[in-house]
Amino acid sequence: MGKTQLKEKNLEDILNRKLSEVIENVDEILHRRSEDFRLIEKNVGELAKVLDQLSTYQQLQKEILSSPMILQLIEEWRYFIRKISPFAILRLLLGMGKEVSLEVDEFGKDEIFMEKMQPLINFLYEDYWRVEVEGVENLPQEGPFLLVANHAGVLPFDAFMITEAVKRNHPFGKFPRFLIEEWFLTQPFIGIILQRYGMARGSQDNALRLLQKGEIVGLFPEGRKGIFKTYPEKYKLQRFGRGGTVKVAIKGGTPVIPVAVVGSEEIYPVLSHWDFAARMAGLPFFPVTPFFPFLGLFGIIPLPAKWVIKFGEAIPLHELPLETIENEIIINTFNEELRSTIQEMIFEILKKRRSIFYG
Repeated sequence: MGKTQLKEKNLEDILNRKLSEVIENVDEILHRRSEDFRLIEKNVGELAKVLDQLSTYQQLQKEILSSPMILQLIEEWRYFIRKISPFAILRLLLGMGKEVSLEVDEFGKDEIFMEKMQPLINFLYEDYWRVEVEGVENLPQEGPFLLVANHAGVLPFDAFMITEAVKRNHPFGKFPRFLIEEWFLTQPFIGIILQRYGMARGSQDNALRLLQKGEIVGLFPEGRKGIFKTYPEKYKLQRFGRGGTVKVAIKGGTPVIPVAVVGSEEIYPVLSHWDFAARMAGLPFFPVTPFFPFLGLFGIIPLPAKWVIKFGEAIPLHELPLETIENEIIINTFNEELRSTIQEMIFEILKKRRSIFYG
């Protein structure tokens, strides 16, 4: 190879390297621009969500302020102060460890504590949320069974109200043992209250153990997904897990009573979640409502929405053979049918409802 050819080859190599560098630089610039555009698109989407939340907040605020609900809220709390001293409730909470039943079951249910809680439960059920119950004729009179309900309200107030509804309408005055998220049971005060009121950690083993004891068991298949729902998503049931409820019904040989609850999703209208606040507080979520955290402790007072609890017709899942639990297709089919049944019951109640606060 001559000198001229060598120079031409070296020049060609240099040009190729330069061209490759230029292409890499252009690709890098385009990639950065693409990332910038994606970030802009994401920010626009987040801004749209915030504007939608503000619109929802304004609509909700307008409905609250333009209705007699505020006067009703004041009157309800006057009743609470007059009839049920909040100091008595405070003494109850502070003295939970001082006086307990001599016989506490393996899950921590405390009959004395439940008796002391009853005035507060009565107030919430009768006067504050004015719970209306439908379909009590569908509650089996004998044997254990499963109650499967939609879940909302940040705190498990729905478990308390369904429990009270069953206790008042069951021919033998039995009440269900609700299984709830383990996180609730690990919290100070809240965990003790829920445990002593007969609730337990949600698991198939606990459900089957309670059914074997002849108990009525309440389940919330939506789990945390139900609690995390924001106000625009209200009454849209989330996925019912992987069919654990159906498997419990088959293994336990018990029918399933679908339960629709309307009213619970308005007591804490969640507009959004602050993930950074949740991480700082060590919580699974940090809900933001029109009143919390902006009004401090007053913001945790639930709104007096009118509640309707409807018990549907029994679904005879217990009649399925035990080997059905090995067939995921059948399990998922029945799981989705159960979710659809409760969703339709909720829509039926919502069609008749004229007002959040007056039903």
